[in-house]
Amino acid sequence: MLKQTLVLGLLTLSGLYSAHAQEVLTLEKALNTAFEHSPSLIQSKLSLEQRQLNLKAQDASLKSQFSLDVTPFRYTRNNQYDNFNSKWYANETKMSSASFGITQPIKWTDGTISLYNDFSWQDASNRTSGGNNTSFNHNLSLRISQPLFTYNRTKMQLKELEYALENAKISYALQQLSIEKNVTSQFYDVYQKQKDLNISRDEYNNQKQNYDIIKNKVEAGLLAKEELYQAEVNLANSESTVYSKEISFENAKDNFKLLLGMSLDEDIAILFDNNIPTVDVNTPWINAWKSAKNRLPWNRMYFRLSGQKQKANSKVI
Repeated sequence: MLKQTLVLGLLTLSGLYSAHAQEVLTLEKALNTAFEHSPSLIQSKLSLEQRQLNLKAQDASLKSQFSLDVTPFRYTRNNQYDNFNSKWYANETKMSSASFGITQPIKWTDGTISLYNDFSWQDASNRTSGGNNTSFNHNLSLRISQPLFTYNRTKMQLKELEYALENAKISYALQQLSIEKNVTSQFYDVYQKQKDLNISRDEYNNQKQNYDIIKNKVEAGLLAKEELYQAEVNLANSESTVYSKEISFENAKDNFKLLLGMSLDEDIAILFDNNIPTVDVNTPWINAWKSAKNRLPWNRMYFRLSGQKQKANSKVI
């Protein structure tokens, strides 16, 4: 008794777990899942983001570019031998430099204008002769670079990136519409396969009941054995139909899960909402239009002429 209770409890827990693990999908929930996890839509969205970043990078490259090159300290020492005087000469050089530049691309002409400010300090000395030289250098320069006899590459690249971004936006919108169409179509296809499976199972149960009834009648001698053989054939065909519908239903569910970006191990169930929304035609503006139509003079004249015509026809009769 204890073992039976334990087995029953385990079966109940496993049933609750399987029921909890099953994902119930409505059409709206399936569309939201596809928009979030569909591989094709994610790839299209990544392509769109890449085009946006490329255009931003191109726009950023047209802004002013600053550069700073600093050499805090550099020390060099050279020892040279003078063969004529048979002496060694030691030269030492100490220097420090910095360079600051601003480069501005010109979109309209595909050129660049640059401003550089160079500053340097140098201290050179000769230990042998005792000479020493200290110098400061400051150089400010303006440079203009302009290509000649060629097309504007900067504007061409910018236009290409803008068109690529527009194309990516259109592709993403079309992919969304395609996902919505495919999800809706496969949602109802899975629902239809599920209904077909339920119908085939009901048909199998009916054929099984019919087989049992015919079998009892044959054993009682009320029917010939040929009826039992035919019932067996019908039962086998019904069972084969159930297997075929089950395979078709599982294949439809797998294709639907692949479209939604779900794992094939997840179990899903389709919940169809057959509540068709109704539209109330007795709106205030329709009632106002009907009352205004009845008040038109030509409408009253038409009804008056129609009434006189009916009276004339009745007199003739």
